[in-house]
Amino acid sequence: MAKSRSLCALISAIAAFASAARSDAASITYSDAVPLIASNWTRTLHVPQFDPSLGNLQQILFELAGHAEGFARFENIGNTPSPVRMHLSVGMTLAHPDLPLMTLSLPLLNSMDNATAFDGLIDFGGSSGRSYFNLSADDSYATALSAPFSPAIAQIFLGSNGNADLSSKVTGLSMVNGPGNQVAQFSASASAIFRVTYEYNPVPEPSSFALTALAGTFLLRRPRRAR
Repeated sequence: MAKSRSLCALISAIAAFASAARSDAASITYSDAVPLIASNWTRTLHVPQFDPSLGNLQQILFELAGHAEGFARFENIGNTPSPVRMHLSVGMTLAHPDLPLMTLSLPLLNSMDNATAFDGLIDFGGSSGRSYFNLSADDSYATALSAPFSPAIAQIFLGSNGNADLSSKVTGLSMVNGPGNQVAQFSASASAIFRVTYEYNPVPEPSSFALTALAGTFLLRRPRRAR
């Protein structure tokens, strides 16, 4: 009886070790970035492909983080007072023909000022002008694709030595409006960080196969009691 309990304990320990030796899920994250650049710009972002020898890919998580900063100013050069609206913004996209479009909007300023008639000096100040400096904004977007993947997605993201390439683009969306005549200046720069996380079921370590087989061997060789 004691010998039987010892054998069961040994088998349980081996099974527990084998279970701990393999993980049910794992992940790898890669990133690429574009530094702060005056809009408008287009850049290609590169991330390594997922190596299928690591295991079975279950999900691809995409994250896009954008940052923008700049200034906006106007001068009413009309002969009458005018309400003047300014909108300083940039739009950011991350695209690939076979992927859902990832978009960010980074509004830096929405203003409405009642400007007097032109005060005779284009200085973007006084009573007929305004200036807004040190503006900044951040935004982020995330989406995921789950297995089974289409052949197009597999071709882009699965491989042992290549990169998945996506196009990132920033476009300025600034404007001024109001009755009469205005002079305006806008400046906006933007940066982007792109991350892709591969979530997968890893291939079990050879040691876990060996231990499981060993446990099976003990079970097969377990002696029976004589009757």
